[in-house]
Amino acid sequence: MKLKGWKNVNPGAVCTEAGSALQFKTGSWRAYRPKWIEENCIQCLFYWAYCPDMAVNVKDGKMTGFNYDY
Repeated sequence: MKLKGWKNVNPGAVCTEAGSALQFKTGSWRAYRPKWIEENCIQCLFYWAYCPDMAVNVKDGKMTGFNYDY
């Protein structure tokens, strides 16, 4: 059996369509659950850059909590 070349293999772990992250809920297999403490929050939005798409709830430029489905 001849192996496929890299150009003929489907990409894995990749969202190939923009805006499709809503259909990939990842909250059921997380190892840790982030905890947001509102009174300690300085609204730096640091989480937004590192958390999965749709995981951080932001309203009017301020964090309001986490969406634990993502």
